[in-house]
Amino acid sequence: MFFRMITQKAALLMLLPLLLCSCATRDKTTVSDFQAAPLFGMIYDHDNTPCANVRTRIDGTDGPVSDINGRFIVQSLSRGEHHIVFTKEGYETESLIFQFLNINQVLYVRMISFEQLLEKVEDAIEYHRWEEGEELLKRAEQIKQNNPLARYLHAILLKEKGETEKAVEILLGILHTGFKGPYVYLALGDLYQYRLQDIPEAARYLEEYLKLEANREVQKRLEELKKEMGNINTAQ
Repeated sequence: MFFRMITQKAALLMLLPLLLCSCATRDKTTVSDFQAAPLFGMIYDHDNTPCANVRTRIDGTDGPVSDINGRFIVQSLSRGEHHIVFTKEGYETESLIFQFLNINQVLYVRMISFEQLLEKVEDAIEYHRWEEGEELLKRAEQIKQNNPLARYLHAILLKEKGETEKAVEILLGILHTGFKGPYVYLALGDLYQYRLQDIPEAARYLEEYLKLEANREVQKRLEELKKEMGNINTAQ
C-alpha cells in the first residue's frame, strides 16, 4: 500500500511538468498562430514626446488616430505584412512595412516635426556638416514650402560655406515676400559689412533691423558705419 502511494505520487510529479510544458507550448502557439488580432502602437516625436492626432493609413485604408498619449489601436489586423503610413500636419510623413506575426507585438513609431528638423539644421551648421544640413532643409521643405525661417537657415548655411552671393539672394527673396523678420535684416547687414564691404548697404539693413528690435551693440555698429561713411564723403 505504501509503495503504491509512493508510485502514484511519483507519477503525479512526473505528470505536472508535462502539463506545464504542454500549456507553455500551447500558449506559444496561440501567440503566433492567429488569423487576426488587435495591434497596439505608440507614436513619439524626436524629443520623445507622445504625438497626438496622428492619422494612420493601413494598406490603403484609413485607420485609427492616436490619442493624447500617442497611443493607437487597430482593433483587428490580419497576421502578416502590412504597409502603414503615419501623417500629421507639421510633421514628416512616416511610412513603413510591418510584419505582424505575434499578438504581443507593440508598434513603436517616431515622427519628426518641422521645428525639430530645423533644430537639426542649426546643429549641422554649427559643426559644418553642410551636406547633412542641405538634406535636412529639403525634408523640411516637403513639410512647409517657402518657410521664411527655413530659407533663412539655408542662407546662413550658404554664408558659412562662403557662398555669400547666394546667401544674399535668398535673404533678399525672403524680404520680397513681405516677411520682415529682424534676423533677416541683421544677416544682410552682416553680409554687406563683413563679406561684401558695402558700407551704405550694411548701414541700411542695420537701420531696418533697429526699427524692429532694440540692440545697443547693433546701434553702436551703425553709428560707426555712419561715421565711416561721413569720412569717405569728406575725403571725396
